Amino acid sequence: MRADELETQVWGAEGFRIRLRHGDDHRDVRGDATGFSSYPFHARLPGGRTVSDWKQVRLTRTYPGYTADVLDGDGQAVHGNTLLKVVRASYKE
Repeated sequence: MRADELETQVWGAEGFRIRLRHGDDHRDVRGDATGFSSYPFHARLPGGRTVSDWKQVRLTRTYPGYTADVLDGDGQAVHGNTLLKVVRASYKE
């Protein structure tokens, strides 16, 4: 699977967009980079959890060596302490 396909799967499952990055130096991962497994989660992480929680519980455990920016509805990276329900709500405004 390509990186851009993984980003799309996260959008569909979690309700927010991400920008996948390399974990060591935080460079953007090219959208056509391959070798990623499908996003294994189908239910959203609860809205009371934070962006940092999502990264730790779902992203880095499933895709070691990678991190991501979680993006709000304007395409801006949000802080790790931001609640997921706030991020998701930013897409509806």
